[in-house]
Amino acid sequence: MVWIRKRREPRDSEITPYDTWLNRRHFIDRSAKAAVASALVPGLLSACDFGGDTEIARAAAAPGAGGTSGGQGSARNRSSGSQEATGGPSQDRDWTTVRSELDEPLNSWEDVTTYNNFFEFGTGKDDPARHAHSLRSRPWSVSIEGEVGKPGVYDLEDFLKPHLVEDRVYRLRCVEAWSMVIPWRGVPLRDVIRRVEPTSKARFVELTTLLDEEQMPGQRRRVLDWPYVEALRLDEALHPLTLLATGVYGRDLPNQNGAPLRLVVPWKYGFKSVKSIVRIRFLDSMPRTTWAISAPREYGFFANVNPDVDHPRWTQSRERRLGEFRRRSRDTAGLLRTTLHRRASRLAEDRRSPGLSHSVCHRHPAGSRAGKRLSAWRPADGATTPPPTSTRRRCRPSRRRQTDRAGPGLRLRTRTCHPTILPPRARP
Repeated sequence: MVWIRKRREPRDSEITPYDTWLNRRHFIDRSAKAAVASALVPGLLSACDFGGDTEIARAAAAPGAGGTSGGQGSARNRSSGSQEATGGPSQDRDWTTVRSELDEPLNSWEDVTTYNNFFEFGTGKDDPARHAHSLRSRPWSVSIEGEVGKPGVYDLEDFLKPHLVEDRVYRLRCVEAWSMVIPWRGVPLRDVIRRVEPTSKARFVELTTLLDEEQMPGQRRRVLDWPYVEALRLDEALHPLTLLATGVYGRDLPNQNGAPLRLVVPWKYGFKSVKSIVRIRFLDSMPRTTWAISAPREYGFFANVNPDVDHPRWTQSRERRLGEFRRRSRDTAGLLRTTLHRRASRLAEDRRSPGLSHSVCHRHPAGSRAGKRLSAWRPADGATTPPPTSTRRRCRPSRRRQTDRAGPGLRLRTRTCHPTILPPRARP
């Protein structure tokens, strides 16, 4: 499907920033007063102090200020160090009533926009909010390359236009053992993938961040091997929960959160969620990713959230939710895993695709002791077989039930009374 832009439709880069529009009357009033003063007293305009409107004046003069939808990259970052000063959640809904499926409240706008890992702007948690104003998120283009039927370079507006934007609440779990609950806005990655038609050779999807030392000053330091690269298996990228995020809290993504396009994979650690994406490449072999190159002992390729597998330097069995004093136990993570499976089933049913639910041997349904033992098992990266559930006789293959997907990266085979979770590359 090819979407042809009509001449009368403006690009997103031509739209006035949100904060400038909100303050338009104030700005016009001050500008008129300054013009009158300059006419009465020559030379006064150049020395005029706009006081509280300094950030509006800077927004008008800043590079890319008119090229950011929703105020991204506007002067509120330059004057206050982050977007929480004059920005905030969209006012079209009451965000205090929005909760996750685990009945958890959302983290605040300040938490989401001021506590970030984005090494392209610095290694401190508050560095992205202070330095990300240099990123020009409009205009933006995304390159599609590799084993794909429709390669090319797409303007971001054309890239996203055919797809339905969705709001989803996900928990972001960092490998550093902290987490946040965030209301994302974006499009499912699988819809984009199907549109560009990957070939039969494509097995992995590689995503790359912008490489520009002027816009991303952190890249001047060799903290990592730039540009930042992450990747997923193709079946993980096609999972209905994998999201290409374009916004948060009903607003366009702030620069420090990965504007204008980032990946969100709720069952993987946060470093897999690559930000400010400029290239998506389809490959037939597993690519080398940034953190796997930098610290292969600590950061694997799959990076599934697993409280049973500790980081070499700290435990993953407990996590700290931003805004809470005490650390959460592993039970919460287990409940999240069950919720992800349930949500995937619902999404699949809504899209009229095969259900993505647990299914074990018909002699051991999900409610039985064996079924509960299988559901409670959490595989580590590279693990292939769960603990045995039974030693009874074989089931008849003609009566077995088999699902196409038991969860992210898992596949169940129920040929016998010993349900087996196959390794990622294996197929039954």
